Amino acid sequence: MLRRILSTFKFAIVFNAIVTMIKIVGGIISGSIALLADGLDSSLNVLTLGVTRRYYYRARKPPDETHPYGHYRYEAYASIIILLIMTILGTTIVIVSFHDFLSGVESEKIGMEAIPFAALSLIVNICVYSMFMVEDSIALKTERRHISVDVFESIIVMIGVVLASFISKMWDLLASILITVIIFFNVYASMKELQAFIMDVSPDKDVLDRIVNIILSTNGVEDIHALRARKIGKKIFVDLHLIVKKGTPIERAHYIADLVEENLKKEFNDDIDVLIHLEPEGHSEEKSSSLEK
Repeated sequence: MLRRILSTFKFAIVFNAIVTMIKIVGGIISGSIALLADGLDSSLNVLTLGVTRRYYYRARKPPDETHPYGHYRYEAYASIIILLIMTILGTTIVIVSFHDFLSGVESEKIGMEAIPFAALSLIVNICVYSMFMVEDSIALKTERRHISVDVFESIIVMIGVVLASFISKMWDLLASILITVIIFFNVYASMKELQAFIMDVSPDKDVLDRIVNIILSTNGVEDIHALRARKIGKKIFVDLHLIVKKGTPIERAHYIADLVEENLKKEFNDDIDVLIHLEPEGHSEEKSSSLEK
C-alpha cells in the first residue's frame, strides 16, 4: 500500500511538472500574468508534492528510542514548509498583479496564443484528477482535493485569458488576483488543520464513544475512568484506568487489558496506541477517602 501511494506521488509530480511548463511558456509568449501565476502555483505543487512524499514516508516509520511515540509530526513539519512557500508565492503574485494594474492596462490585450496553452493545461489537470479517483488513501484524497483546486484555477485562467485576448488585459489581472485569493484561502484552511494536528486535539465524540463501548463490552471489565485521548494524524493515543473485580489474579487482569487493546486495534485498524493502568474495584474510592483524611 505504501509503495503504491509513493508511486502515485511520483506520477503526480511528473504531471504537475508538465503542466507547469505549459503554463509558464504560455504566459511568457502571450504576456498573460494569470497564466504565469497559475504556472508558478503548479511549480509550487511539484515542490510541495516532493516535500509531502518525503515526509509522508518518514512519518510512517515505526517508533524508535528517540521517537517513542512515532514520527507522525513530520507531517506537521512538511505542512509548515509548504505554508511558507505558498505565502511567499501568493505575496509575489499580488505584487506583480498590482504593479501591472497601477501601470494602466485598460486598453491593452494579451496574445491569442494564451488560449490554447490555457486549454491544454486545463485538459491535463482534469486527466490527472480523474486518475486519482481510483486510489483509496487519506493522503491521496487530500492530493485529489488539491488537484480539484488546480482544475478550478485552470477554469478561471481559461476565462480570464479569453476575455483578456478579446477585450482587455484587465481580465487577465483579475484572474491572477482570484488565483491569489484561492492560494491564501488554502493557506488559511491548512493552518486550521495544522493547529488541530499539533495541539493534541481530542478525537470526535463519536470516536470516543466507540472506544468506551468497546472497552466496557470486553469480558472482565467492570468500569473505566480517567480516560484521555489525543489524535495525531490518523493515529489515536489513549490512556485510561481499567477497573477489574477486586481479588482478580494479576495474570487474569493483564489478560483482560490485553484483550481490550486487541479489540481496540481491531476496530481502528491498528491506528490506535493504548496505555492501560489496572485498578481493582473500589480502589479509587479508597484512595479518595484516604486523601481526604
